[in-house]
Amino acid sequence: MLKNLLLATTMLLALYSCDKTGGTTVVSDPNVAVEDPKATEEKTYVKPVIEDKDACNAPKTMRDLSGGMKKIFYQFTTKNNGSLGLFGMANLTLGKKEVMVVVDFMQYKDQKCSGESVRYGVGARLFLHIKKIQGGVSITDLPKLAAGVEYGKSSVTYSIEVIGLTGNKVRAALPNTGDFNVEAYGKVISAVDKIQMLASDSEEGIVIDPQVIPTSN
Repeated sequence: MLKNLLLATTMLLALYSCDKTGGTTVVSDPNVAVEDPKATEEKTYVKPVIEDKDACNAPKTMRDLSGGMKKIFYQFTTKNNGSLGLFGMANLTLGKKEVMVVVDFMQYKDQKCSGESVRYGVGARLFLHIKKIQGGVSITDLPKLAAGVEYGKSSVTYSIEVIGLTGNKVRAALPNTGDFNVEAYGKVISAVDKIQMLASDSEEGIVIDPQVIPTSN
């Protein structure tokens, strides 16, 4: 256990020192851009309902998702709790001091459909339920947030799911959920890397079905 913890700590420090840009952590892939890195506003979000994907010429493959890779932060408090339903968490009600941060690691494409702007994407979605945070740690600084949990300064639980990608290999890549500590951070980054590798049009046993991704008003 101690050996694993030391290994995870070393990994976290390496990622933090190498992958820090403008106060936020980026995915190990240097080509991944960061959208809304501060995530300091409790925005409201919309998710268009597309009943006929063919009529809107919706993307069907990874090659079609030509917008690139993005790491997108969403922040939720009691002010915009209602928007959580668009992310599959309609039954979660946040307390006054609680914050939910959703991080999308997505390959995406923005396009128009019936006059509306629609974002399609495939990738991984990380949920961070923050019940306590101390020491001025930014909620978008994932390594420091994980270290805060490790030292008892923060209370954060996490879960991760896959968007637009199914198959046995994908399920096997997902880590167990629990406290978002140093070891969990390493597992999350490893899972995101695996999911990105599996998101290939030629990967056997993988079904790709780009999904509509919520965007802010």
